[in-house]
Amino acid sequence: MLLYSNKIVEGKIASGYFEALDLMKAISLGNLNKKEQAIRILNRIPSHDIIFIQYDYFLLQRYLLEIKFSTTRNKKHY
Repeated sequence: MLLYSNKIVEGKIASGYFEALDLMKAISLGNLNKKEQAIRILNRIPSHDIIFIQYDYFLLQRYLLEIKFSTTRNKKHY
């Protein structure tokens, strides 16, 4: 599976931009019930790497996806 953060781009790209794109891909896969593929992407993107203008938004979206995949009954951790 191609991750955007693996691409090398010429020019100036904001730090965390490609990680944000990867997270959006994971969210889309999660909403399509492709859990294994989404989790694989989530595991490769540390939350602190999503340094982008909308960091809080993307972090919240990540937590929502992790809650969706959580198998524990007590989801208060999130």
